[in-house]
Amino acid sequence: MKNMEHRHSANPLLRAASFLVPAAVLIFFVWVGYRGIDFGSHWDETQQVDSVRESFRTGTLLPQMYNYPSVTYYLTLSRLLPDIWATVRDVLSSDIGYGTPVRKEILTPGTGTMTENDFLLQVRSIFIVVTLLSVIWTYLLALLWRKSRLQAFIAAALLGSSWEVSYHARWIAPDGILMQFGVLTVLFLIASMESPTRSRFWLRCAACAAGVACGTKYPGGVMLLPALLTYAYLRKRAVAAAAPRTWTEYPVLVGLFCLSFFISTPGALLQPVYFVYEVKKQMAIYRAGWWSSTVHGGPEHFILNVKYLSLVLFSHYWPIALFFSLMVLPGAVSLGKDGIPRVAIFLSAPVIWLLYLSGQNVMAVRNLLLIAPFMAVLSAEGIGFCGRILKKSAVRTAFLTAVFGLLVLNAAWLVHAADTIRTRTSIDYRRSTYDYLKGHPGATFLLSDGVRNLLPGSAGAVLNVSSDPGKAQEFVFLSNEPFHLKLIGNRRGRYSVIAGDYDVNFDYYPLWMEPKVVAITVPEAKEMSLLPAGP
Repeated sequence: MKNMEHRHSANPLLRAASFLVPAAVLIFFVWVGYRGIDFGSHWDETQQVDSVRESFRTGTLLPQMYNYPSVTYYLTLSRLLPDIWATVRDVLSSDIGYGTPVRKEILTPGTGTMTENDFLLQVRSIFIVVTLLSVIWTYLLALLWRKSRLQAFIAAALLGSSWEVSYHARWIAPDGILMQFGVLTVLFLIASMESPTRSRFWLRCAACAAGVACGTKYPGGVMLLPALLTYAYLRKRAVAAAAPRTWTEYPVLVGLFCLSFFISTPGALLQPVYFVYEVKKQMAIYRAGWWSSTVHGGPEHFILNVKYLSLVLFSHYWPIALFFSLMVLPGAVSLGKDGIPRVAIFLSAPVIWLLYLSGQNVMAVRNLLLIAPFMAVLSAEGIGFCGRILKKSAVRTAFLTAVFGLLVLNAAWLVHAADTIRTRTSIDYRRSTYDYLKGHPGATFLLSDGVRNLLPGSAGAVLNVSSDPGKAQEFVFLSNEPFHLKLIGNRRGRYSVIAGDYDVNFDYYPLWMEPKVVAITVPEAKEMSLLPAGP
């Protein structure tokens, strides 16, 4: 595969196409993100907007909250930079005398000509672009390390076509941003190993990126570890080649990491007491549990994480997700030929991240996004490994054609999911629910009060509806009914969304604020105390 690419690399058209195609793919994924940008409400967004509004009220550009570090806050604030600059410019150019009142002219969310929803959509667009930069970094990482444009394209397309990555990218939340800085850090590290004359420069860039990753989400500081391992590897290689490499670079890397963190989250220095209080409170939540995201830390959490990464992460369709995740195994074997040090550099952060999360009593799958680019690179390497084994044959052609076909199916689902968001205000919940009940004549349904009210006069005509939990197989309810706080998440395939848009994976976010009509089995409804226990 690599030899074939090398022979064609001199062709300028093929060389241009090898970069234009990934660029076109990135534009497509960003377009899909924008297409579904107006999905309604998200829990964290009100907090971010209120933080920005409070900054304007106090005149202090600090978030006044540190459950997350401040990169998310400053990205939210960045939408108003033109307004801030215009106000500062007007103040500096005006003739203000003694006693002249200074009027604050900054346009804040929810006032003036910009509504809060307009502001949210514009900020979401920033998060989409920054998050999906990870597609570019993944492409460059695979290309630089594996020297295969085909594998680089597959890795980038696999990451971008993931529904999990796509809908999370729309959120004003730190996890997609952390994913982007995580893969960028490792890209810099691979560059430092592949560029002997500029290895120190790229290594220091990696330390800075790791610091900003920590400034995006505190555990993101784990990205410093592969940077330190990389320098240890480079130092050992230099010693073997009789080239000087001193240990003093370690404190430089740590210093750059800390400097980047404090620049991205200055409140850690300027408001240290409140900063420590907020961080400790967030740690306590992850230890204690949080509503539907509560799990048992340890083996149970680890198994649930592995199920998500293997059956959900790479596709809405679990067989496709399983195929690409299984390709990670031959990819890891192939990668092992580069030697243990390089493998440790590449895998240390995602492995430690997975183990750390598995020890918590809160499972929020958006935390697992950091692992996605690394799995995408390994999966692409596994596909390339299988392609090299098959060599030039009809089987190899069929195999690669199937891979591209699966990626196209993923992309088609992204468009469909985004289109359901665009048309969410015209969803006929009554008709969709009624059609679902009539379309399953072999099952008996128990309807919640909310669904019964949704179907006045229609439910009685459906012969497979019962008011007796002992005779029903499925319980149908509205996701925003009062008992919804009892719903349990993080179990793939537990919920069937009958009516509603595909703005989120409801199996993992059952407390989602946007309304849906949902069905679960009666035993599971009893397990969650949605129905009385009993026969």
